[in-house]
Amino acid sequence: MDTSTITTYRPLTRTRQEKQKLIDQWQESGTTKKAYCNEHQINYATFISWIHPKKKRRKSVKDMEATSGFIPVHIDKGNGAIFAEAKPGSGKSISVYKYVPADYLRNLLK
Repeated sequence: MDTSTITTYRPLTRTRQEKQKLIDQWQESGTTKKAYCNEHQINYATFISWIHPKKKRRKSVKDMEATSGFIPVHIDKGNGAIFAEAKPGSGKSISVYKYVPADYLRNLLK
């Protein structure tokens, strides 16, 4: 058994600067991502994740409430028929799909 061969492993995590340096070196090399990864012993999927980081997750309702004071509103349009529609001079409109008291609409338009 040959014991003269010693295998060393790279650290499992790299700093943001180290990742960016490797990305820059790849771009300057003119090789494909796959070839660069093979040459530098970098997992291809990991390298891709450095180039295209995951998009930020969608904010939850609680996050939206905390940051903006607004929450998303989902409207059940019932059978799809508009019960009432108001078009104030602003160019916007309010469509109501269910019965609401007239005072409610009046207050919306104030």
